[in-house]
Amino acid sequence: MKESKIEHRKKVCYPIGSVAIIETGNAVYFLVAIAEFDDFNNARSSADDIDSAITSLLNVYDRLGMGYDLYIPLMGTGLSRAGLSSQEAYDLLTKSLMKNRSKIRGHIHLILRFEDRCDIKL
Repeated sequence: MKESKIEHRKKVCYPIGSVAIIETGNAVYFLVAIAEFDDFNNARSSADDIDSAITSLLNVYDRLGMGYDLYIPLMGTGLSRAGLSSQEAYDLLTKSLMKNRSKIRGHIHLILRFEDRCDIKL
């Protein structure tokens, strides 16, 4: 069988925890890197990577958030391949928020998917 060669073009790589800021209208979006990509463009992440990314996000929020509300989804449950269940992702997020609570000046809203509502014990 003949192997097909896949051409991969590496784009700019940003380390875990890098935060891009997008301002549009009256909203500001903080996009945070939570995974790295392998040679086949498959994401790879871990619970430690997710925790590090949340801490980086909160550092940026502390400097730029100005007390506005921050909405954070669960991270690490899907395409990042961190392998976290919804409950594990929720627990990791809440622990990370607690250890960084001095950086939180506004309200934090956790975004949960509708289908995860029965899988997470709050």
